[in-house]
Amino acid sequence: MTIDNHRHPEAKDWEDLRNHGYNVIPLKKGDKAPAIKWEKFKSERATDEQILRWQEHSPDANIGVVTGIISGIFVLDLDSEEALIEAEHRGLPQTPRVRTGKGQHIYFRYPPGATVNNRTGILPKTDIRGEGGYVVAPPSVHPNGTVYEWITSPDGCPLADAPEWLMKLLLEGAKPCFSAPSRVARGSRVKSANERLARAELDNELKKLSETEEGSRNHQLNIASMKLGQIVASGALDADHVKSRLYDTAISIGLEEREIHATIRSGFTKGLTEPRDPRPSNHRRNGRKGSEVSEDAIARTFTQKFGHDYKFCHTRQRWFIWTGTHWKIDGKNSIVHRLREIAREESDGSVAVSRSAVVKGSETLLRADPAHAVDSSFWDRDQWLLGTPAGTIDLREGVLRPAQRGDGITRVTACGPALGIPKLWLKFLLEACGFDEDFVRYLRDVLGYALTGDTSEHALFFFYGSGGNGKSVFLNTASGILGDNAVTASMDTFTASYGDRHPTDLAMLDGPRLVSASETEEGRRWAESRIKQLTGGDNISARFIRQDFFQFQPRFKLFIAGNHAPSLRNVDEAARRRFHIIPFTYVPENPDRELEQKLKAEWPQILNWMIEGCIDRYLWGLRQADVVSAATDEYFEEQDTIGRWLDEECEIDLTRADWVLPVSLAFDRFQRFSERLGERPGTSKRFGSSMATHGFRSTSQRIEGHVAKAYVGIRLKEDPTGFEGLECDDSPVL
Repeated sequence: MTIDNHRHPEAKDWEDLRNHGYNVIPLKKGDKAPAIKWEKFKSERATDEQILRWQEHSPDANIGVVTGIISGIFVLDLDSEEALIEAEHRGLPQTPRVRTGKGQHIYFRYPPGATVNNRTGILPKTDIRGEGGYVVAPPSVHPNGTVYEWITSPDGCPLADAPEWLMKLLLEGAKPCFSAPSRVARGSRVKSANERLARAELDNELKKLSETEEGSRNHQLNIASMKLGQIVASGALDADHVKSRLYDTAISIGLEEREIHATIRSGFTKGLTEPRDPRPSNHRRNGRKGSEVSEDAIARTFTQKFGHDYKFCHTRQRWFIWTGTHWKIDGKNSIVHRLREIAREESDGSVAVSRSAVVKGSETLLRADPAHAVDSSFWDRDQWLLGTPAGTIDLREGVLRPAQRGDGITRVTACGPALGIPKLWLKFLLEACGFDEDFVRYLRDVLGYALTGDTSEHALFFFYGSGGNGKSVFLNTASGILGDNAVTASMDTFTASYGDRHPTDLAMLDGPRLVSASETEEGRRWAESRIKQLTGGDNISARFIRQDFFQFQPRFKLFIAGNHAPSLRNVDEAARRRFHIIPFTYVPENPDRELEQKLKAEWPQILNWMIEGCIDRYLWGLRQADVVSAATDEYFEEQDTIGRWLDEECEIDLTRADWVLPVSLAFDRFQRFSERLGERPGTSKRFGSSMATHGFRSTSQRIEGHVAKAYVGIRLKEDPTGFEGLECDDSPVL
């Protein structure tokens, strides 16, 4: 549509974009060029004060969204109708879309396992805006007078993951398998080999320019302009088309508009005086002979090129690769591919050098190289650092900074944090909590605690309630936001069984910060010793299949949900401190079946809300809500079968030495009481331990001339035994 001359981005537009987690910068009025020196905003979020100054200085400014990790997005830039047809043919998911001056911008969630740089020409008229780039955001004004507008707004549509075909093009450089009819600038179709080579050389020069490091970009733009000017002079490329592509690429990497035009003009002027035909890119064949290339030489070259980005963990016996935000297991074994490429380059393509045995030998040498060798102690050392697609957050202060390899972070959240109020989330929580704001505050602090690797609360959080009360939405949303930091475990890991769990069940618990399990069956018991081990802060021994045992310190918080709480045998103060019983008892009249999906749009704001809870808990501790304290007390009263028996069937007066209850009789009456409740009474030894917990220790007493173990100061309310009021000899029984 054509813009009203009086329409321009307003304060609300800036705020809306920031609330979706996007980092924003000002662009010149009606233009694509930045209005400021913007390089630092590739890794630093704009503050409220900066944005206010920009708006005051230039109220008609366009808005740019910085792409890459900082905003948690990358954008597919389709610059023509044909490019859109091509992409639609391959398949595009439901995700935010923008109508641009000539085509569309398709927004995708930044992939946590890859680095997406700016790329040009991945398909005809198709570019990528990733790390170090930006896109013009709605409702900015295009230089041709049209408005950038949302086709699909992020308000009602969360970011989607990029489709497989696009990731393949980005990560593997695959060639297109289908192309929509494309129009060359002068209306003719590309037919000759000369023109195909010219298009390939154009794409290659644009790719080199987009990947050039800061400080050399203007120089590289001049070189590209000169080389492409030579081909334009030969008639194989259209000058306007080439200049437009050069300009767009230069803008995307942060060059200033004034210097872009001057540099392109200078390079073109020189190139036009030296016309040449396009030529295929020839690989420089200056390698050494195969016999001169050793496994050690290949390994050394690898370390020179990729030393910072690969680590071999001797505990896990796996290679890890740096993604730009965190380390992840090199599941595709890319190191072998890189070593084989180095072997071919070093040996001038010698088959003997690039064979598997040589590559394997080089990889074995690298495992022991100090530049690459680590053990499990290297990973995730700081329990207060949280990896996100937007960078690393220090949870003690809520400070976001660029990710660093040395932090050893191996897990990241599904999104970065964003300012703004998660209105739908808070509405849901208030309803689920019966409009108890203190309960909502407690849940915020619990989720903030779950972001950390700190386990000093030694707690287990049990969420109970009948179906449809929100506990699944709560847990699934929290787990979804935590991303790699959350795992789901079998409930069998935490409930009693007749056999020991396989140590691989415990091995999967090394690393995550949130472990959840659900759907407990009625009548099951907690595996109390294991829960004490998992929440107590002590090291745990575990192993993966066909690997040696290793030890790790748990960093996770245990969230368990169910309609029925498993029972406890030992009800003591340690157990009371460990368990947090969290009631979800409110059932909405008109439940929203799509609520969990809708909440994904607020994940960045919810994460920011959780971080606030983390800081609050760090400063003041985990302050329990009254409703949680009451539910926990009620649970323990129900679990304390001994306590109930003492209350209901016994009289207690510790000053009455004449009240004597033999242990055998006490246990017999307790067994009957337990059976009436449907409980298993356990052994006499466990009964004795539980009585001791309640302050009763048996002593040897003479009763009617016989010696028996008995409790003193207690009697049955209905005593059919004749022991009530008997005189006991208090002298020691030898």
